[in-house]
Amino acid sequence: MEDEKTRASVLEQAVRTRELFADSGFLVLRSPILWGEDGQKLEGFNGPEVHKFTKSMFVLLYSPRPSA
Repeated sequence: MEDEKTRASVLEQAVRTRELFADSGFLVLRSPILWGEDGQKLEGFNGPEVHKFTKSMFVLLYSPRPSA
């Protein structure tokens, strides 16, 4: 996730999974870095809720925005 091209690809894939989630599901991403102060926003998801476990491990939790 440190490489911008790889990170963009992973985030695009994550956004494409939204339609597979029930409204009560959640998405977990683990990364060695945190992008920005509050993490990366994802279209179709609320969050992230960021948890730092070590200096090189962040866990980002996203909840799907309710479907219309």
